[in-house]
Amino acid sequence: ETNLVTGKVRAESGSALCVETPVGRSSVASGKHDPGSTVHISIRPEAIDISSSLPKAGGPNSFAGKVEDVTFIGSRVVYKVRHPEGTLFKCQEPRSATGIRFSVGSDVALSWKPESIVVLAD
Repeated sequence: ETNLVTGKVRAESGSALCVETPVGRSSVASGKHDPGSTVHISIRPEAIDISSSLPKAGGPNSFAGKVEDVTFIGSRVVYKVRHPEGTLFKCQEPRSATGIRFSVGSDVALSWKPESIVVLAD
């Protein structure tokens, strides 16, 4: 299972890409794609961090959204978070001793590392 978002390559610097998507800019640590080309970025739910605030406002690889669903799967909690433009992302984290950190309707921030992204050609 993965989160898949379509975007356009805006710049390439060595092996790093900047991809513009409906959920914002993503800085990608790998891939060779021409600027202007359409790509899909794949981010696994376990590679996404969920928190109550963005690491840096407007920065790449992050967005603010609203929790739409919370599911327990064994020792993990799966959150479904909707971006304001409509894209639904899934993220997961270990269940803490105190239970779930966020409930349905919570405003949250999702972020991920550039090396967590897999780029797929269109």
